[in-house]
Amino acid sequence: MPGNYTINRKVAPLLSGDTRHWEPVDNATTFLWVRFIGHAFWPEHYWIHHRKTAFLDLEIIDRGTMTIRSATGKFTVPEKGAAIIPPGEFTLAADDGEIEKRHIGLTGILCMDNLHEFALDRIVILPDFSDMQFNTIFESLYEMADKQCHGSMHDYAALAYKLLLILSGNARTLHLPRALAEAKSFIEWNFSRKLSLEEICAHAKCSKTTLQWQFGHYLRTTPVKYLTGVRMKFAQRALTDHELSIKVIADQCGYDNPFYFSNVFKEHFGCSPRAYRKMRQS
Repeated sequence: MPGNYTINRKVAPLLSGDTRHWEPVDNATTFLWVRFIGHAFWPEHYWIHHRKTAFLDLEIIDRGTMTIRSATGKFTVPEKGAAIIPPGEFTLAADDGEIEKRHIGLTGILCMDNLHEFALDRIVILPDFSDMQFNTIFESLYEMADKQCHGSMHDYAALAYKLLLILSGNARTLHLPRALAEAKSFIEWNFSRKLSLEEICAHAKCSKTTLQWQFGHYLRTTPVKYLTGVRMKFAQRALTDHELSIKVIADQCGYDNPFYFSNVFKEHFGCSPRAYRKMRQS
């Protein structure tokens, strides 16, 4: 991003890190992509001012505290917390001491055009971001970005989608009851396999009655309908990738039978997956 940021040059020589940059190379990868990922050490009083960004920035603070300043206000990201920052102008600073952090830059049509839908169109501070699923994804993405193997690009993009769902889920569930937040996250993470209501309740550690009431009260739906909705949203987006067959998309959504998948899709959107794909092509 030459020319798009300024930094505190006095302490810049004390910076260290191992960020990997991997730019999108074709239409499939520009759909959703992790543009950069890595670790960094910032000394006290270091700051960087981004005048204009074209990516969704995720900052995970492993040690220390970070300050964010933007047109919408001033935010503090605590140790073990994270910040989700939409594209735009902002300043990141290590005002009160050294920082050890991880960072990820998400880009692509799916991300940039749907920030509001993902509830990621404003700065979100997550006070506690000790998520083992995220840590596993982070390490896998970092390893792929380090090797930059052409054969792993689709797996890289698929992991980026799971990462986007985790961020969206965290942003949406900040003020939800624990059991509902757990169930919602579990569904979003596991929608690609067969799930039963019993399994969802077991993960959320609550009864069917409680979970169904919470889904109805807070989200105006049921657990099963929410699962179907997550699958259909994924299918809708996946259909824009013309290299994926209907059968593959059905399987990725947790449906063994592509015909049943097509019927569910038609009930949800009023047209078949093939018809939807043709409409998007025209």
